[in-house]
Amino acid sequence: MLPYTVFLKLIDLGSDVLPPYHEEFREVAMTETKSDASTKQSISLTTILRHALGKGDTTLLKVVLNVLLA
Repeated sequence: MLPYTVFLKLIDLGSDVLPPYHEEFREVAMTETKSDASTKQSISLTTILRHALGKGDTTLLKVVLNVLLA
């Protein structure tokens, strides 16, 4: 499929290519259940990352950095 693929940037297509849109931010409060689950997951992932780094394995660190940079 890639040999027949063309990659274009929007700037290459010219202006008025996409229809107008309106972006709106709506904050949604996290429930206590979701907050607890998020905290547990954060602690678990931090523990796993520290354990891997202690062994010299940076594989998970690379994934975490890529996600944060994205």
